[in-house]
Amino acid sequence: MDQAQVSHNLTPQEVETHQSFFEQCAKDYRMLAEKLIRQLAAHLKQPFNEELPLATLNPYEQRSYPQFGEMNKWRYFFHGYHCKFKHTITTQDIEVPLTFGLEFGVLDPYFFAHYIYSTPDYQPLSVNMKSEFADGLIIIEKMLELGLYEKINANTVSHSGVVVTNRDKRKVKVFTSNEFHKLVGI
Repeated sequence: MDQAQVSHNLTPQEVETHQSFFEQCAKDYRMLAEKLIRQLAAHLKQPFNEELPLATLNPYEQRSYPQFGEMNKWRYFFHGYHCKFKHTITTQDIEVPLTFGLEFGVLDPYFFAHYIYSTPDYQPLSVNMKSEFADGLIIIEKMLELGLYEKINANTVSHSGVVVTNRDKRKVKVFTSNEFHKLVGI
């Protein structure tokens, strides 16, 4: 790669040129996120609340499982409204949101770009990505503009996220702030 190719961040035009790649990345993200969070619920022997996964996958509210650990070569770490997974061999990294019902493919600019960087199947990247948050934001904004990603509601009032458009759509129940906090225990 020559110097001219590495001197800039990802551009909206590059995202448009590689839109099928970024659409597939979002689909893969969703599939892996759902697989890992369901495996973790089984591993922790926790019931799985399909309306609000954070209601049962929440180590802070007097649950009998740790905030972090390891399962099937994946390290996990609950934080905020997410659970981070990192593969112990490949170092692939993915953050799973727990406040969008069964919509686990919600794309945060930093987390999504980091997932792309860390996924061995995507290497070497066919696009120039230098800044995780900035590149992730450009990807998400351009894919929204192209109609390949869309916004969805979160389980909490006035919150939303972005997911790939071409997917098996799942209804996300929106709770009032009081209902949400009562279910989650915070």
